[in-house]
Amino acid sequence: MTARVAHPFCLISTPAGFAARHSIYFWPIYTGQAIPMDSWRSRMWLDTWV
Repeated sequence: MTARVAHPFCLISTPAGFAARHSIYFWPIYTGQAIPMDSWRSRMWLDTWV
């Protein structure tokens, strides 16, 4: 059985991809744009954030 080696690209792209998706998802909240109430509620993951 051979050991699997993580490629450096995977180690960099995975956290960077998460950060990019997170930033895009929360962009309306960061910039203060008006969004529908359902969209706003989906972005409030914890009850303490409200």
